[in-house]
Amino acid sequence: MIEKYYHKIKYLLLEYKNTLDLDSKYMNEFLQKYGKDLHIEEENIAENNMESLSEETIKIDTTQEQQEQQQQQISDTDINICPKILEKIAKIFYRPLAKLLHPDKNNNKSDEFIELNTAYHTSDYLTLFLFYYEKKLELNTKITISVDIVNLLEKEINKKENEINNIKNKIHW
Repeated sequence: MIEKYYHKIKYLLLEYKNTLDLDSKYMNEFLQKYGKDLHIEEENIAENNMESLSEETIKIDTTQEQQEQQQQQISDTDINICPKILEKIAKIFYRPLAKLLHPDKNNNKSDEFIELNTAYHTSDYLTLFLFYYEKKLELNTKITISVDIVNLLEKEINKKENEINNIKNKIHW
């Protein structure tokens, strides 16, 4: 089951990265083609200022608005994650990896430590899980995950899938 989550999360994060790259490309093309009609200055196009096309500028269809409301409801419930679960995640995923990858012990892995630290402080549980799964051999530990953590991973997967769908439903996509 854990391997299934690993592959699912790995694929999802790759899809998310690809979607962000395409989103940027499509936004630039959209601005090049329709920027003048929307009264967007050339400077904004040259600077790739995607914030200039906010929701106030372009009216998004109702399905997009409904998806955003659903995503907001999901993120509101995620704010109230039990501190005990967060402490479990810190004990299981972050602390052993931080000890393994810390620059004082491993100068070669300082970039990985920075990425791990960023994931922990931004509550990117999917990336933490991937790190832990990929480093399990170096840690010499067997992965055992509680139901609470599995539920949290499921919520995070759903949230990421909603983000991908929201990006794909934008007008420039």
